[in-house]
Amino acid sequence: MTSLDRRSRAREEVRARLLNAAWDLFSEGPPDEVTMRRIADRAEYSVRTLYLYFADKEALWGAVVEEAYRRTLENQGSGPAPGGSLEFLRSQVVRHVTEGLGRPRLYEALCAYLGRPGILQGEFRRAVETRIQETLVGLGADPDLAAQVPRLLRAFTLGLLGEGVGPQDAQTRPRAEAFAAFVFRGLGVLPA
Repeated sequence: MTSLDRRSRAREEVRARLLNAAWDLFSEGPPDEVTMRRIADRAEYSVRTLYLYFADKEALWGAVVEEAYRRTLENQGSGPAPGGSLEFLRSQVVRHVTEGLGRPRLYEALCAYLGRPGILQGEFRRAVETRIQETLVGLGADPDLAAQVPRLLRAFTLGLLGEGVGPQDAQTRPRAEAFAAFVFRGLGVLPA
């Protein structure tokens, strides 16, 4: 291993610690209350080091959003090929809802961030949403309608959060499955 490789690996480790600290703090409270100093302190680095990696809080928040989608993509595993299993999609809806309910503050903040004008879709967000859309289209859904499913899923999960529903509540899974069935029927991939 060369010294360049070691430095590159060290930079990635610092970046990962900074992102994990931001992830934790954004999960604990409103993003407006999270400061760059608090993130640096949590990661045990200086604020100057934090600014070497992220130009500002907005850039850091964008990286946290991308990290959330990267984790989602990893949790999906390889999944079916486009046109694959409706059961896979149903399980992804349930997973999305329960994970969102498990970290309500972070989930609400992520959704608020995604709703801002001018937010570009990052690599991992595109990959997750494209996989959902391609699978639905492969099952016969209209591509334009299938593209709306991630937005509908976020709205549904936020609605459950507003009702105070938790990830372990007895009705969480059945409601998520009913939502998936409703959406899939609307898309024409399940019989009415």
